[in-house]
Amino acid sequence: MFLVPYSVIELCDHVNVYIQYPAVLLNILVISISLRKVKPSLPRTYCLNISIVSLISALYTICRDLTRSTVFKEYSDSFNVVYVLTVSILNIMLLQSALNLYLFQATLTILLAYIGLCKPILYKRLSTTKAFFQLFIATHVVSWLLAAGETLEYFSMQPLFKNYNRTVLLVHTWTRLGIQISLFAFMACLYIRTLVKLAIYAYGHIAQTSSQQTRWLILRSVIIYCTPPNLFLVVGIAGSYCSAEQILMPTELQEVTTCTPIKYLTEQLIMLRLFVTSLSALFAFSDYRKALLSMVVGIVRRKSAVGLQSVSAHSNRVETERRAWRSPTSLCPGG
Repeated sequence: MFLVPYSVIELCDHVNVYIQYPAVLLNILVISISLRKVKPSLPRTYCLNISIVSLISALYTICRDLTRSTVFKEYSDSFNVVYVLTVSILNIMLLQSALNLYLFQATLTILLAYIGLCKPILYKRLSTTKAFFQLFIATHVVSWLLAAGETLEYFSMQPLFKNYNRTVLLVHTWTRLGIQISLFAFMACLYIRTLVKLAIYAYGHIAQTSSQQTRWLILRSVIIYCTPPNLFLVVGIAGSYCSAEQILMPTELQEVTTCTPIKYLTEQLIMLRLFVTSLSALFAFSDYRKALLSMVVGIVRRKSAVGLQSVSAHSNRVETERRAWRSPTSLCPGG
């Protein structure tokens, strides 16, 4: 059903390895800017939520990859089985839940920005600190619940759980997939509708108050921010469908399926997707751009100041030595 060239999978393997450490540094930077430089707002809440989860995911991935070779070389087969089972569960609960969280929070953020433009009174009620907290916490909870469902799907494929109730498996697998696909479809429709609104605003020259212009800018920034990560969502949704299809196959066919490559590709793209999501924040939102530019300018100025001080100190030292050499007293110490 899905054909993925081996060269593409191999490239994604390399990217997944080399993107981990930059992802840690990038997310620390975004979190630092969010807490120190950016005022509370919808974009800040979203970026902070995603960056914290992405940082945890990147640190986990690094630890997992560093310990993997050691475990398989130095420990018994029974321990290796436990290790593989544990890693598989953590992959779902940390990495897959992070992707679920992006889907939920990106959709929520676009929706809130859209409401802010079209229904400002409703947005005012929803944009309080308490309301933001409740909405974003709800996305975390639902993301974890979906990840828990995927964990049960994984267990159902293991020999120890071969008697897992088939009806229950069908219910929560189709429920999980239905939620993900429905949310993706809703986000796509909302995304297109928002683009139309932005186009009307850009080419219609509609007179706006300053507050309306601010809401337009926020909506535009959110769309710019979500565009690069959304390109990966197509692969992610395909991976979710493949996962469900493989789970629902007869046991003897689960390992021999054309869905396996796309599932593997989806897993290998997780870190890149999270990296692109965090990187987009630094360029899409004006507060983050200004803060980043301010940090870069500050670093350059400090380095320039240190360099000038060094040059000045060297020049003063040379001038002092030259004067001392020309002084008659330096030539005649006794006189």
